[in-house]
Amino acid sequence: MKATSAGQPAAALPTFDAVLAALVMIITVSAMRLSLFLWPQEPRAYTLTAREMRQDLYILQREIAAHSAFLSLEPVIKQQRIDSYIRAMSNRYPDQIPSPLFAAEVLKILNLLDDPGVATEADAEFGQLLPVQLRPMEDSWLALNEILTPFDENHPFISHLDDIPMARWQEAVQAFLPASSKYSLTEQATWLTRTSLLRGELGLVQKPEVTLTLTNPEGQQRRTRLPLLPPSPDPSVIALPFSIQPIGDRGFWVTIGDLNELEQNRAQMQELKRAMTAELLVLDLRRTQGQSPALLTVLAAYADEDSTMLGFARYRTSVDKRNDYLGNRAYQAVSEGPQLVEDDAHSRFGQWYARSQPRADKVSGRLALIAGPGCRQECEWIVHSAKGWQRAIIIGEDTMGDLGKLHAFQLPNLKQRFYFSSSLAYALDGSLISGAGTSPDIWVPGQESFDAEGILALIGELAPVEALTPTEATVAEQSEEASANEPPEETPEKTPEKTKAP
Repeated sequence: MKATSAGQPAAALPTFDAVLAALVMIITVSAMRLSLFLWPQEPRAYTLTAREMRQDLYILQREIAAHSAFLSLEPVIKQQRIDSYIRAMSNRYPDQIPSPLFAAEVLKILNLLDDPGVATEADAEFGQLLPVQLRPMEDSWLALNEILTPFDENHPFISHLDDIPMARWQEAVQAFLPASSKYSLTEQATWLTRTSLLRGELGLVQKPEVTLTLTNPEGQQRRTRLPLLPPSPDPSVIALPFSIQPIGDRGFWVTIGDLNELEQNRAQMQELKRAMTAELLVLDLRRTQGQSPALLTVLAAYADEDSTMLGFARYRTSVDKRNDYLGNRAYQAVSEGPQLVEDDAHSRFGQWYARSQPRADKVSGRLALIAGPGCRQECEWIVHSAKGWQRAIIIGEDTMGDLGKLHAFQLPNLKQRFYFSSSLAYALDGSLISGAGTSPDIWVPGQESFDAEGILALIGELAPVEALTPTEATVAEQSEEASANEPPEETPEKTPEKTKAP
């Protein structure tokens, strides 16, 4: 017999059947949890009832009030605008509303925040589409086919849709754009193709075809009627693949679509570093996304100074945000931020974070960045930093100032995700750069027309600036100080030449 202590029964070992039963229960529970991910998602309803719409609008208001950084800048004014618009929506749609139209209305409400980070799912559809592609050219719009050549070579421009001038359609588009991009021709071109949606804004009758009024430079017109295209996702939100090609014997043209992939792909990063040794590096950042700071770290080789401070950031506090919410190793917590004037929103934000950048070995070539409203998030920090580099030049359109961490949420009845900024970015002097964006050195609309010859025509005459060693820089500074103390020589005045886009 086996002895036991007094008053305590012997512990019975689990039987084989008990162990097997426990394993079966664990496997069953795990399988049930896994099935939740494999279960097909319920398709979106084509229409929402008025009750479902009000429920989603309540969720929308709650998310904005709790997480929007831009609401905190002018809380009273912006909240009044949102409340007023939602009341008007309830009156306009007393019974039901089509899902694509409701998604568009949600974007219009979010755009009242003046937040450049407002967005929805990449595969969102907004009704039937224009059967031609639009590209801005000076004060006109080109009508292009699927291979980006004129739809009608004899009448390449489009002046009217459904006999309504293009300027009126552009006004309707601005309701779907944040303040920083209302007048961006690139952003307008995307929304101008959403014919069914804009017809609703203009009060026009929906029909399966559209009437185009095409013109030539002499003003001669030709009208044609074409069927609308079925709904499809916006192709401009798809990241471009990494590519590199030579520009004659001057340098390289590099297109970067995904910054996160660039950091993880060692071969791509090595190709980029080799391209940086050339006389000229052209970086196409027109459709660049991602949060990785690796590219900016490498491009610091073109910076004039080794300062590691780029700016500051702070985010809206809430119970579900940890102190590492910004989630980027380039941000470091600091005890004090920039001095802001009349910063009433400070109490709604957490600790200040400094945006830093590691030092990099300098290169002697020049850097040309092609940017625009499609350059978002980390790409915005790249353009903002390069604006102060003497050996860098920025070409294209203004960026949108979309540097914030995005808060994502889903409306339960619409079953669609939306995004807005929950943090703000500031320059070193304390000025707000979120929503302000960065202007190019050479403004060129219609960025899709860029090519190597056009780039060289813009910057080909600019000689590369040699990188200076610390000793050479000190000698240069002493020489400049000595020259400043000497009396100036009389020289004839010259009018500086202006660089124009071809």
